[in-house]
Amino acid sequence: MVVTALLVPSHRISMKSTPLLFLALFLLAMVSVPFVHALTLSLVTTVSVGGEPNGVAYDSAKGEIFVANEQSNTVSVISDSTNAVVATINVGTYPLALAYDSAKGEVFVVENSAGVVGVISDSTNTVVANVTAGTSPTGIAYDSGKGELFVLNSNTNTVSVVSDVSDAVVATVALPAGSYPAGLAYDSAKGEVFVADTDVSMVSIISDSTNAIVANVQVAQDPVDAVYDSAKGEVFVAADFDGNLSVISDSTNAVVANVSVPNGAQAVAYDSAKGEIFVLPEFNQDITVVSDSNDATVGTVSVGAGINGEPEAIAYDSAKGELFVSDTASNVVSVISDSSSSAPPSTSATTASTSSAATTSSLNAAPSTTSSSSSSSSVAISSSYLWLLAANALVLLALGWAAAKKRQTVSVPRV
Repeated sequence: MVVTALLVPSHRISMKSTPLLFLALFLLAMVSVPFVHALTLSLVTTVSVGGEPNGVAYDSAKGEIFVANEQSNTVSVISDSTNAVVATINVGTYPLALAYDSAKGEVFVVENSAGVVGVISDSTNTVVANVTAGTSPTGIAYDSGKGELFVLNSNTNTVSVVSDVSDAVVATVALPAGSYPAGLAYDSAKGEVFVADTDVSMVSIISDSTNAIVANVQVAQDPVDAVYDSAKGEVFVAADFDGNLSVISDSTNAVVANVSVPNGAQAVAYDSAKGEIFVLPEFNQDITVVSDSNDATVGTVSVGAGINGEPEAIAYDSAKGELFVSDTASNVVSVISDSSSSAPPSTSATTASTSSAATTSSLNAAPSTTSSSSSSSSVAISSSYLWLLAANALVLLALGWAAAKKRQTVSVPRV
């Protein structure tokens, strides 16, 4: 909080000037409190996809979202301009996770049962290669600095490094004994990959120049996912057991904060435009929003993501300012606007008509999340700022009392 002193010569104080002084102090106090907008998350629509949608990835060049449908062995491609499925791609068995390769215009999909990573061209929406990885791969991240993909192999506690030039494994990194890798994130500034090891409550940090572990960091219990915050140089790690976000500084490789989030945390996404982390819950339909400016929760909003209570994965679309959340129970992807404006995003009849019948039933199933005019849910101003306002009010009252006492005891000369 900024504290401002307003100095007024004693001989200038009078009964007429005192209210003006109080008004000036109040305005200065209000200015000293940072402006906080009411955050608004709005359910735009839901899109029907394949059976048990799991991983999601955003293709920035095409403006498309790729969704891995675990039970139907397909990948759905959603246009972010129409919020409609524009292609369905047949892949191998049990696709779980995806990563977008911006240099090649390709999407890599982990096929868990086959131990394979499928390579999809985003220009043709066809599989152009298959790469044999380790046993039971579960996660994947793209390293833009090296042109490589890092693939988690859960059953062998290893990470396979795949070249996007040769579409072949070029290295294998062994994780600490007893690990069960569940999620990972690429740090573009440091050229490092952060791997969340669930069973040992640890994050292993791999250098992409040596393909070796450079640090192991203890985090909250059962970490399952991670995301890199490029503005802050921090990695946010979601732990589903105790509902915490561990914040790791990439300059020190140490935990600098722990953020408590309700309802567990099973997936995270970074909003580069807002400097916020979106946390997908384990147990219900609420998304928790965390500000990276103070590593604190801004609020929790029910927006209808995971209508039947099984949200699985989340991806942020930087061009549209939208979140795409997969829901394994209802076989849909929820599209959520992160707009900070008080006005709701457009949900015109044209947009609504692009959704399936499942969209209508999903929206009707969650009436508490919508109003008669929109599906917006606002987060109130943070309580810390309310305390600041209260403190400023007390200061003003104290100044007023002091001035009154002085008028009773001091004769103010006329000017």
